[in-house]
Amino acid sequence: MLRFLIHPTLQNPSHPDYKKALIYTWAMCTIGAFLIPYFIYFWVAYPEDTIKNSTNLIFGGLFIAGIYLGRYVQKIIYIIGFIALISYPPIMISIYHTGGIYSVEVVWIFVCLISQTIFIDYRVGIIGGIFSIIFYTYLFYIEHAIPEKEARYKEYILSHSNINNFLTLTFVTVLILSLLITFARSLTAANKKIEELSKDKIQSLENMLEEKTTELSLIRQSLAKDFHDEMGNKLASISILSQAIALQNVDSNATPETKEMLHSINIHAKELYEGTKDFIWSIDFKHDYVLELYIYLREFGESFFSKININFLSECSIPEETIMRIDPIVGRQVLFICKEIMTNAAKHATCDEVKLQLAFIEGFIVLRITDNGCGFDLIQVQKRGLNNMLRRSEKYKIGLDIDTNKQGSVFTLKIPLPTQMW
Repeated sequence: MLRFLIHPTLQNPSHPDYKKALIYTWAMCTIGAFLIPYFIYFWVAYPEDTIKNSTNLIFGGLFIAGIYLGRYVQKIIYIIGFIALISYPPIMISIYHTGGIYSVEVVWIFVCLISQTIFIDYRVGIIGGIFSIIFYTYLFYIEHAIPEKEARYKEYILSHSNINNFLTLTFVTVLILSLLITFARSLTAANKKIEELSKDKIQSLENMLEEKTTELSLIRQSLAKDFHDEMGNKLASISILSQAIALQNVDSNATPETKEMLHSINIHAKELYEGTKDFIWSIDFKHDYVLELYIYLREFGESFFSKININFLSECSIPEETIMRIDPIVGRQVLFICKEIMTNAAKHATCDEVKLQLAFIEGFIVLRITDNGCGFDLIQVQKRGLNNMLRRSEKYKIGLDIDTNKQGSVFTLKIPLPTQMW
């Protein structure tokens, strides 16, 4: 029945106004079903009240017209706009005649305002509300300005208020409650749908992010391999060739300048090769993990200090099964800073023991390098290596705390651990 009273275009459930048309038609049919017995009652009980019966008849005709308009008009907003426009005059006449400011018919204005706001636009509801307030103000004015009008209002209310008020209030309450429940359920369903769509979208974005991360990881791994095969091997070849040329010229007539140049080439090639090893290590995605960084530094320390008779110790309080990653750029800077600290300890600290410690404290990865050397004065020492460390740590937001005295030095690095890298 309801679908028959809806325009064929709006009968498609996928149409954006389908639910509005369905609710509107249901509301109109419900009102129409109420109005028929209500009008019959009023006509039988108060036949002398020709004004009220006339407005009832007009009011009923408008609703019947509104019901049938839904069958022939495609835009639901036009139907409701038409009903709202032509409903106000008979409603206001009825209110004025049946008790003015005291009339129970005022509730029909509330029905109109709610319908306009929900089905048309909230701005239309605001305009209707303004006109309604003006009308209420007029009723209030004439009720106080004209004493005989006040007496007539009260007399009408006393003589007509029993079943009329009960039926009107009961029906309007049920109607408004039904509309609110219907829209509350529609809103809940819409919110649920939005939540499901949001979850699907988030899952889709997470899958895309995972795919891009995997793709980037493979690119980094391939880049590290290619760089090692090309640059690393060629630098190693340069170092070996320069050594061979230097050995061939030991007993020859090569000038000291030539020998010095060959020695310099050998030294620079070795340094560059060692530097490329760190770069290659840092661009491989597998080395973004915190424990990989610790293992690399531990192996470097063991190899480096064993050559100069300094005891090297290492300690890690993070379980091996823990999976934590750091930003690859930050990880590379941490590697440079730690190697600089170890190199300075070997050159200047006059120590016989260096210790590397790794821990996870208050959301930060904490790397601590300790030596038992002679220490140094932070204010007086203006070394390039120390300044580089401080600049790196400040630029990449790595906490660097230095505690030094005559019993040794402690360098503490606090490395931020982004949550998205876990």
